[in-house]
Amino acid sequence: MNEKILLNSIFSLNKIAVVGMSANANRPSHQIGFYLRKQGYNIYPVNPNYNKIDELKCFSDVKEIKDSIDIINIFRHPDHVLPIVNDSIKINPKVIWFQDGVVNCEAIDLANKNGIQTIVDDCIYKRHKVYINST
Repeated sequence: MNEKILLNSIFSLNKIAVVGMSANANRPSHQIGFYLRKQGYNIYPVNPNYNKIDELKCFSDVKEIKDSIDIINIFRHPDHVLPIVNDSIKINPKVIWFQDGVVNCEAIDLANKNGIQTIVDDCIYKRHKVYINST
């Protein structure tokens, strides 16, 4: 699938769980989560350290989210992503997006074996900017 078709299909999805989202406005996970929200996406912060991030309810893990989630966007160290992918499989997202530097081959293989599209070691913000500038 070419990149434009892939980006069109991913960015047509609406519900994004941002795993590892920080309440600190200076952190990339916070900035990107709220950027996506301003672009019209429904954002679900996931971080067990917070009850809320700004005005948004924060979930302790992806299984706690009651809505169906389209994209799991992971901002966690690669050593911590396998349990996130295991939990994600249970809620059946269409895409798991591993942010820049988040590469865990076992987790990626597991997601792919379960029919989940993966984007690896890439930034959803940067790709979204490419997407909106090409449409």
